[in-house]
Amino acid sequence: MGSVVVTLAAIDGLHWARGVITTGCALDAMPKLDGPAGAALRVAAALAPRLRISLRIDATALTQVVEIQRGHMNDPLVPRTASLNLLYGFAMACRQCYANAQKITLPWLAVHGEADRVCPVSGSRALVAALGSQDKRLVTYPGLLHEVHNEDERSRTALFELMTRWMLERAQRYTVRPVL
Repeated sequence: MGSVVVTLAAIDGLHWARGVITTGCALDAMPKLDGPAGAALRVAAALAPRLRISLRIDATALTQVVEIQRGHMNDPLVPRTASLNLLYGFAMACRQCYANAQKITLPWLAVHGEADRVCPVSGSRALVAALGSQDKRLVTYPGLLHEVHNEDERSRTALFELMTRWMLERAQRYTVRPVL
């Protein structure tokens, strides 16, 4: 959900930021509210907003690293359910991102695993296409899942090198003002 949260923040200005990096953008993870599934979600959330349903996110869909999968499944802080109200609100947030992404002019790097079954790569593609920024880039990694930062050592190294290069290029290109 972090990619949607930071996108909403960027729509509202995010004036202190000099750029944004997102991974596994969730814009296409929820049903469109103007379709039948979205209408059903809207009605269900209105009738039983506190009803909790299983998120059905299997750790094997997040990363291919078995140790990290085990850690996820054993973490008591990882929610296994969500209220219908939260899911409806998240679908509304995704809709707001789509409708207002052109307002965002910050430099943007979107990264997505092409094998992501949690959040389709189409969400990152759509976001980057809709951004108003002239400095925007989408990088996809074949074979990687949702948590690209939690994949094997080689993939993590490539990701962190990409992000470091991207930030350093912008640090040289754009004047950075101190935040007080």
